[in-house]
Amino acid sequence: VWGRTANSPTEDAAPRLSFKEIYGVLNSRAIILLVAADAGVLIQYTALTSWLPTFYNEARGFSLPQAGFITGLIPWIGVFAVLLGGFLPAKVGGKRLFFIIPGIMVALGGPGSFLMNDLTGIHVAIVLLGIGSWLYVPLLLSLPMEFPEMTPEKVATVWGTFVTIGGIGMFVSPLLVGTLRDISGDFYLGFIVCSVAAWSLLAAGIWIPKRNF
Repeated sequence: VWGRTANSPTEDAAPRLSFKEIYGVLNSRAIILLVAADAGVLIQYTALTSWLPTFYNEARGFSLPQAGFITGLIPWIGVFAVLLGGFLPAKVGGKRLFFIIPGIMVALGGPGSFLMNDLTGIHVAIVLLGIGSWLYVPLLLSLPMEFPEMTPEKVATVWGTFVTIGGIGMFVSPLLVGTLRDISGDFYLGFIVCSVAAWSLLAAGIWIPKRNF
């Protein structure tokens, strides 16, 4: 029955990209900037969400439940930010702004979350970080579909690169912060290194060629 009703795997298989075609897709300036932008944000996001509870407890004197609650606001705020990011670019226009504005937010909110001493300042930084880390994501995933000469196979390649490079950054960043903390005695150096990586989102918003928007 299977042999009579199911399509042949050869007939259903999508055309495969050659290594040359994959290189051509990933060698695009716009794609490189988008990959770097997403990875940079994830590096900061993972480092901070992993270590801020310990940092707040040790350096700011917060109880562990309070430190965990404050850090937990980042992904909670992100739920609403990613929903806004799904329809605002179509309503407002100016897609470049949806990389530049979140880029500014993560550039300010990330360092602010560990440099601020007062609770109000920390909460403001956490809100900026939560919005900035998620608002751009829907546009990040949809924008490659609009690039010239893109096919479903090429878009899948780009998405796979987002996941791969971002995943590597998410794996490395908490280890980096922990290692630098053991060496230096505090979290600041590791946090700063990871926060610098998040500036890639703002850079992408500025430097992606106009034709790609």
